[in-house]
Order: sequence, then structure tokens, then C-alpha cells
Amino acid sequence: MIRPVPALLGLGLALAPAAAHCAPSQSYRVNYQLVRPLDADFRFAVLGSLTQTPGSTGTGDRTTLVVVPAGLEYKIDRNWSAQGYLQLNKDFFSFGPDKLEVRPVLGVTYKRALSPQVEVGAWLRYEARFQDVTGADTFQNRLRLRPYVDFKFGANPGKPGSWHARTEYEPRYVFGDGEGLFNSQQIRQAIGYKVSNQLTIDLRYSRDWNRKSAAAEFGRSNDAVTLQVNQVWMPK
Repeated sequence: MIRPVPALLGLGLALAPAAAHCAPSQSYRVNYQLVRPLDADFRFAVLGSLTQTPGSTGTGDRTTLVVVPAGLEYKIDRNWSAQGYLQLNKDFFSFGPDKLEVRPVLGVTYKRALSPQVEVGAWLRYEARFQDVTGADTFQNRLRLRPYVDFKFGANPGKPGSWHARTEYEPRYVFGDGEGLFNSQQIRQAIGYKVSNQLTIDLRYSRDWNRKSAAAEFGRSNDAVTLQVNQVWMPK
């Protein structure tokens, strides 16, 4: 699932190359995730996301709708958990045909509290991406790794009324037809506020770099600002 630092911005950007081949696009996104605990070990989740990217090259403005109609997480122990979910992506273009992508996902997450103020962890995802299923079908395997460090601060770190600041680095690897490519990477910085045990709100900035071949340099491709709302629906 999607898991939600201005002070760490310099650190995050220092991990990525500075090469840029063209002007990057700018996206604005709103994410909403609702989690329903089923018992002590299982959680069910749904997610919706809407992204606006003005002036996409050759296609005009792009609006992306992402829906996760069903996701399941299993808590293995206090540090490890496993996830599986189905993600649907629909791109609407002001010029050109719309596109639909179907994405079954499997993943594993690790997290560890170093202190009440500091948490570290990572998640690993495998995605089977069936792209542009409304046109010429294309398929892609993708691995995504996202290590993170999360700093919690306030009078009661990690409790309602506290803040947190997180930085993440995500390399992405695609493979298929006997070939593989480390084709993109992303830096994320976020600051969030825990309203209650059932509601957390994050504001996140991210930057992507892509390349099309192993011989090419990474070029900055997209900057995004995201409002992330996470809600837990507790059983009565």
C-alpha cells in the first residue's frame, strides 16, 4: 500500500544524479487510503488517487485515476508484514487515446523503531504491469525497493497530536524477455500530522529520474506534490 521533510530535502536530492535532458513535468496528486483491521494479524485496505499533470508532451493535460479495490496485509511479526493487492490505473489525455493499466502487486515490508523518535524500514514490491489494455497490450515486470527513515517529533512522538518527517529513496528495476534495466528512481520527502489513532495527513514532495537504456544517463522527468490522507476504520 501506499505509506506515508523539508529539513531533509538536501539529503534526499544528494542521492540522485543531477543530469536533466528535458524540462520535467509537474504533477499534483491527492491520495486517500482506508484500512480496516480484520483481526490482530490481517488488515483489508482500499485506496483512491487522482493526479493532474498539466501539459504532458504530445498529449496535452493528463489526469490519472488510480483505484485499489482490494488489498490485504498480513502481519508476520512485529517487524515484518506481507501484502497483496490489485491496482487499476486509468490515464485520461486531453489529446490522444486514454490508457488503462492493470497491476497485480505482491510485497513485503520491514520496519524497526530505533527509538520513540526514529523509525527505519523498507518495502519491496513486485508488479505485473499489463499496460494500455485498451489498445495494443504491453506487459512489464517491475521490482520496486523503498527504504526510508521516519523522524517523529512533538510532545508525544507517534501519538495523536504529533508530527513526523520522512525521507524515502526508491530505485525501480524492470525486466522481461531476457533483459533487465534499472530504469527509474525517485526521492520522496514528506511531513505529516497524526490527527488521531484513526487519521493521519501527509504533504509530500517527490522527484523522479528516468532512462530508456542502460547506456543512457538518468534525466529528471517529474516533480510531484501529493496530499496523502490515511484513515483506519476500527471494528466496533
